[in-house]
Amino acid sequence: MGGSVFTSGANALYTPRMPPVVYTAVRDRCHAILFGLFALVATPVEGPGKADFGDVDILMTLPHNEKTETSSLLHDAAMRLGAVRTSVVAHEGKASLAMPWPVDFLSQAPQDPESGDAHIQVDLTISPSIPRFHWALFKHAHGDLWNILGSAVLRPLGLTVDERALWLRVPEIEKAHRNRAKIFLTDEPAAVLHFLGLSVLDTDDFEGGSLWEKPFSSTTSLFAYATTSRFFLLPDYTTESENAASGVTTDLSALKANDRRRLLYRPLFRQWATEYVPALTTANFRGPQPPATRESVRDAAYAYFPGTEAQYEAARTSWLRERHLLAIRTAAKESVPAELPSQYRGLVCSAVRKHLELVMDNNDGDNNAAEDSAAKWTVDGVKAHVAANWTAISEAVFPVEHAQYRASQEAKSA
Repeated sequence: MGGSVFTSGANALYTPRMPPVVYTAVRDRCHAILFGLFALVATPVEGPGKADFGDVDILMTLPHNEKTETSSLLHDAAMRLGAVRTSVVAHEGKASLAMPWPVDFLSQAPQDPESGDAHIQVDLTISPSIPRFHWALFKHAHGDLWNILGSAVLRPLGLTVDERALWLRVPEIEKAHRNRAKIFLTDEPAAVLHFLGLSVLDTDDFEGGSLWEKPFSSTTSLFAYATTSRFFLLPDYTTESENAASGVTTDLSALKANDRRRLLYRPLFRQWATEYVPALTTANFRGPQPPATRESVRDAAYAYFPGTEAQYEAARTSWLRERHLLAIRTAAKESVPAELPSQYRGLVCSAVRKHLELVMDNNDGDNNAAEDSAAKWTVDGVKAHVAANWTAISEAVFPVEHAQYRASQEAKSA
């Protein structure tokens, strides 16, 4: 498959995969034209050994006319590139273009009489700043490298690399709220590599050079590079086959859902998971010793990135205080007899919250006082207190309503 944005719906276009020579020519021509609009234009370094390409990804930043709106810049870029169809998402700074297959490479265009003439999909992204531009080039370099590092280094050890930065995750928060669980570490590519213990330079190139300026020489070189991280953990992708002759095979059930999708649609990741990792397992590859843990990586982040520990502890403490307040409020409510008339029970629950000083501020979200009050209680303690004292609390806070309730109960029993 090639680019898929324009391959369905009315007037679908045929966008087959491109051989490397066509991809390189289209990419370089697009760059040359886009430099007329932007000071910086680049494409992330491709993965190693690709036999063909589905689309061309191009990043741009620093428009020559800074006052031009994003939508206008993208439409102008599409016109200059000769797009026959354009899909613009202006608020994300992105556009997908369908361009005719270059006439000087028509002999290399895959033929499909039922699909019509071949086109090429070009995806444009305007980065809002130079740092974000460089980060995007870094994050999307080398094909599936970050997917590989994600499964073998980052996710198991509480780290995340996304479209913005490298983050450390707080385990008490991440299952309930992944975004709040993230603690910023850095958005500097070199700092990420140094922290992970990954080389910036190509050690096999004695003339020097950066691994982040050109593709790896082979998939094996890329895979081997991933294993050099000081935090590398051999992924648990494998299971012993019942047939001894079959050796070690990939167990799809051991993969995360996203990784199972990558296994189906990403050839480089599939080779990593089904060939390279099983070979390491068979060879009893151990990786860095002692093995990294979430705790050791967290402590390494504290040491490497100043201020991280304070941010981590503040986020963790804030979350735990909030959750404890909610737990105490829930326990208090559950301890008010369920058989009370619903309207009166609501008043009793409100009285209990006031009595325990657990009222939450729904306007500005400042619940420090309520959290301080909740911290004085355990769940069992508040249950026992409310169960024993709800009548007295109701009478003290809502004396008129409580008297009416008592009168109605006495009338029923008369």
